[in-house]
Amino acid sequence: MSNNHPNQSKRAQCWEARDFYFNCLNRNDLWLVGLNPKTYDEILNVNITNPAIKCEKDKNLTKEERRELFKCKPELLNFEKSCLKSWVTHFSLIRIKELQTDELKKSIESRENERAKNEEGFWDKMKK
Repeated sequence: MSNNHPNQSKRAQCWEARDFYFNCLNRNDLWLVGLNPKTYDEILNVNITNPAIKCEKDKNLTKEERRELFKCKPELLNFEKSCLKSWVTHFSLIRIKELQTDELKKSIESRENERAKNEEGFWDKMKK
């Protein structure tokens, strides 16, 4: 094993920085710094291997959008400093995929509940 591999202490620091960053994202309803899809289509269309993360210097962003999208930048910088670049990428991709999966599950459950309500109404009408 080369010296580039993090030891147990460095891995623990990385995981702690990751958790601190992801908790900040969760508190602020963000996916990643600069990434916050809102609609179902936007969520499903996030390319996990190359997400369209907004740049802080994007002139199309309002001050409010910039403040919201980059609230967790200090935590991100600490995460990037504490972890190997490949780990930052890996954990970020997993986060995006998990959030997409959660949204898909919510959508399916919602459709199933709506369908169940409609079926109950249909059978109630048939009984009359």
